[in-house]
Amino acid sequence: MNKILIVFGLQFVLLSILYAQSHIMVSPNKRPGVSTQKKQISKIVSSFEHNQSLTVTLDKFGKQQLIKVGPFDNEKLMAVVYLSIKKKFPHAVILNEVSVPAPEIKIVPQVKLVEKKVFITKEVPVEKDDKSLWIALFGLATIGVLYIFLSSDQIRRIKESQEKVKEKHKRLEEKQHNVLESMGENIHTIATVTQKQTTKLAQKVKETEFHQDISAVIQNESALLDITEDLIKFLQLKSKKIVVQNEIFNFNNVLNEVIGTLNEASKKHHVELILDIDKEVPYRISADSSHLGKILINLLDHYIQNSLDEYVRLVITMQTTLTGESSLVFEIIGDIEIEDKENFFETSYDEERKQYIGLGLFVAKELVDLMDGKLTLSTQNNMDILHITIPIEEPNKDRRMYRLTRKDTMKKRIMIADPSYYAAVALKKRFEYFRIETTLVEASNIKHVVTHMKNIDILVVYRALLTEEISNILIQKKKEQQLNIIALENLYEKYDQTLPSFVDAVITKPFSPSYIFETLEALYTEKSEQIALPAIEETTDSSNKLFVNKEPFKGRENTVLSDFGKFAGNKLLLVEDNLINQKVVLNVLSQSGIEILIANNGQEAVDMVDEYGVQIDFILMDINMPVLDGFNASRIIRENEAFNTIPIVSLTALVAEHEIEKMLQAGMNGYLAKPIKIDKLYSAFEMFMKMKKESDLAPLKKSVEKRTEDGLQSKDGLSYMKGNKLFYREVLKEFLDAYASSDILFETLLKEKKYEEIKVLFLDMRGFTGAIGAKTMFVLVSEIHQLLEQKSYKSLKEYVPKYREELTLLKEGIQNYLEQ
Repeated sequence: MNKILIVFGLQFVLLSILYAQSHIMVSPNKRPGVSTQKKQISKIVSSFEHNQSLTVTLDKFGKQQLIKVGPFDNEKLMAVVYLSIKKKFPHAVILNEVSVPAPEIKIVPQVKLVEKKVFITKEVPVEKDDKSLWIALFGLATIGVLYIFLSSDQIRRIKESQEKVKEKHKRLEEKQHNVLESMGENIHTIATVTQKQTTKLAQKVKETEFHQDISAVIQNESALLDITEDLIKFLQLKSKKIVVQNEIFNFNNVLNEVIGTLNEASKKHHVELILDIDKEVPYRISADSSHLGKILINLLDHYIQNSLDEYVRLVITMQTTLTGESSLVFEIIGDIEIEDKENFFETSYDEERKQYIGLGLFVAKELVDLMDGKLTLSTQNNMDILHITIPIEEPNKDRRMYRLTRKDTMKKRIMIADPSYYAAVALKKRFEYFRIETTLVEASNIKHVVTHMKNIDILVVYRALLTEEISNILIQKKKEQQLNIIALENLYEKYDQTLPSFVDAVITKPFSPSYIFETLEALYTEKSEQIALPAIEETTDSSNKLFVNKEPFKGRENTVLSDFGKFAGNKLLLVEDNLINQKVVLNVLSQSGIEILIANNGQEAVDMVDEYGVQIDFILMDINMPVLDGFNASRIIRENEAFNTIPIVSLTALVAEHEIEKMLQAGMNGYLAKPIKIDKLYSAFEMFMKMKKESDLAPLKKSVEKRTEDGLQSKDGLSYMKGNKLFYREVLKEFLDAYASSDILFETLLKEKKYEEIKVLFLDMRGFTGAIGAKTMFVLVSEIHQLLEQKSYKSLKEYVPKYREELTLLKEGIQNYLEQ
């Protein structure tokens, strides 16, 4: 009997060991506390996407406290988590025990071996009162009970963890659907103001205030392109329409787009944006440029809007794995208050302020996931830092893309004086990329520095430091030695006074790498060495000559969409890679009679100009595009003198002086700032396009047969959309794409008894049907949703044909409206 108990005890211990799984064990540092360090490790573990339930618990080894992470049944996941933890906790180790399935454990041979050792090799007589044997048995039993307890406790904790994950996922879904559900109410609230303005307008048709009132109403149409892309992106993400398109593009153009888009936000909040770009970051990369720009804009905008400090930094570095896979790593550093870090990337609807909160952050997170990237939030030195990792490909592994024309430029010596330390360091790095000796000086000591300055070729000085006293010293220094002076300006500041005449160049912050290269080239490259561009007559005369409009286009007052019919018969080439921007321009000009050709990048534009030639009356050229950007596309088009009479107007987010000059040098005739305003677009057309006479326009007016809109109350939908027909049409199209087959989905989910997924579907439908003015459908889906809330699942079956019938009517109504 004693022998059997010993064998059983050994078997149990063996089974316990074989079933054990691998863990990571961390010995806590002295500071901070163990619980804080446990939270830090939990954040690291939760930052990885995986299907395995992992727990972070406190354990003891003797008197020593340990933090235990696991269990791991995936070696790759364990390795990645271990390396991440190891960075912060160098003493972390892996308790790597082998996990063997129970059926494969062969216990019998082991028992026989034990028996042979005990009974064949040497017989040991066992007395009934052998106390040592009972102590051993008791010890084995205790170990067995302990393993059972630990195993059951671990299973319990894993189940609890799984339940927490499920509950968190459910809360996320509910919040997301609440946003959709409140969409109609939000738009309706805004529309009320417009309706009041329209009522006043009707009463004052012949009064002197007429002009002001009509302007207020027309603003709704003119503000179309001011509407953020985030709402449309949100709908497209919901319907899984957004796809990643990886193409080669100039990374500098994306940075310029980001800088320009954030212009107004930075001015409003008096925050300086600092770009700190590592020298290893390549010039041309392959990724989705549109999505990458959107991610950076949304995340930086949030930091700028909420910054408690005077600056926000964007640090960009390059990361390459041992297998050669490359990624761009972005760090957004700023002093902001984040109350709920766990739900930072979620979106919600603020009832009190009547606006969406965190919609841009949600869109950014979803786009990062689509691009197979990673987006995390951490705290270092009391600063909340966003980490974004985006996989890319490098078409050219030679990252040193900026090569100065004159090598002697690298022998120059540069001195930088800027009160903004981080901006000065970032600029120093850019000059050192060209191996130019660069030093920083204290802005507060500028007078002493410039007075005793020797052997310096370029002084880069912040504009505000150029006082009258400092300017006089520098004028004298320029007479005594060869000295170039570059003034530093901030794009997000306004300057009333003109720059002193002794300033040789200007650098506007924030700056992309190519900007510094171009500045050095302009300073030290002879005019004869620069690329010759076609001669352009600088005038504002609206004759057939090719002319340049250097100033922003002034918007024509009270412009409405029907006014574009005056340009009917012209052929417009729209060069734009952003599909939303394409749709917007197409909708603006849909009834104008203008023939529109679309090119998705600069190369397609060049090919179309070669094909159509001077039949094209106007080119609207985006700057930031993959394959071939707007600068190079314009240069290639201008190489053929036959096309010099085709006006090219650029679309750009960055309207800094140096960028405008670069556009004009590329052969463009003017620029329109993004987002486009229809009044300024009209002014650009008026300046460059031929206008038709009223008698010529009559045949172009098409009579539209009035169609019924059963299932859709477009007047209600339009009132929710502030009367904005173009935006309303886009929402209707997105609705059709997302829910045209939702009746089939409803029936399928019902057969599979996936009631939670049905609930999700009808939460979405409630939000959208309310927003577009589908009243009958809204009532129906509300009934279905109520049944789901009450868990009356048996009654759902009779609603399938009702839903299908109402959905058919709604789709017909939408199609009829879109065809009008």
